[in-house]
Amino acid sequence: MNTSDIVLAIDAEIAQLQKVKVLLTGTDLMSAEGRAKIAAAQKARWAKSKRVAKKAARKAASIPAKKAVTAVA
Repeated sequence: MNTSDIVLAIDAEIAQLQKVKVLLTGTDLMSAEGRAKIAAAQKARWAKSKRVAKKAARKAASIPAKKAVTAVA
C-alpha cells in the first residue's frame, strides 16, 4: 500500500466516524415539538393516575365500616 492509498483510507474512515458522530449526537437533542409531545403524554398519565386514585378513594369511603364484635363472657 502506498502513502496515497493510506491517506484515502484514513479520509474514508474519518468520514464514516463523522457520520456516526452526527447520528449519535443528533438523537440526544430533542426538538421543541418532541418535548411538547412528551410533556402532554406525561400530563395525561398523571391525570389518569389521579382519576384512578380518586375513584378508589370514593369506593373505599362508600363501603360501610364493620363494627368490632367483642366477646362478653
